[in-house]
Amino acid sequence: MIVRERWPVTYDAGQLKDQIKELCESKHFPKGFYYHTLGPLAEFQQGDLLHFNSGVPIIWEDGEASVIDEIEYWVVIGNTCDFTRGIGEVPYTQLAPIIEIDISSSSRITTNDLQRYKYSRRFYIPPWSKEVEGKVFLADFQRIVTVHKSAFLTGKINRIASMSRQGWFLFHCCLVRFICRDDGRFAPD
Repeated sequence: MIVRERWPVTYDAGQLKDQIKELCESKHFPKGFYYHTLGPLAEFQQGDLLHFNSGVPIIWEDGEASVIDEIEYWVVIGNTCDFTRGIGEVPYTQLAPIIEIDISSSSRITTNDLQRYKYSRRFYIPPWSKEVEGKVFLADFQRIVTVHKSAFLTGKINRIASMSRQGWFLFHCCLVRFICRDDGRFAPD
């Protein structure tokens, strides 16, 4: 017998949706999204915003690898515990590029929708400093990049912001929603 039922998500979708909504509606959001002062953090952490210039490696439709776009800002999506393990044990972590988008009156995307975290493939990154006030940034979960942890020791990668506990909860919920969402397998005809 062949079962052709659609495979469900691997988490409680309703509970996750409620958590995201509750976090977005908090009186501390988005003002409390980042730590006000970083202080000396020994290790990088999931949700840290980074500044360094690099292209995004991709594999094109013909199977050829290439590097596209010059990205200035990145967010760590790899687990924090991977940074505490030695490079020999866990040599890599993952980053997502942070892209700036232009929201105009003709755009289907609204800032309100972004701030309510309705989209699953991109994560709205609130402004982290006065230098980027008024700009709209999204972490692109579709272009995740693997990076060797030794790159963090070069001095070329700078942490520019670190998410607060509440910011990280929201980030983590949205990351889980992206990775574990229903993939449409065995969708009814």
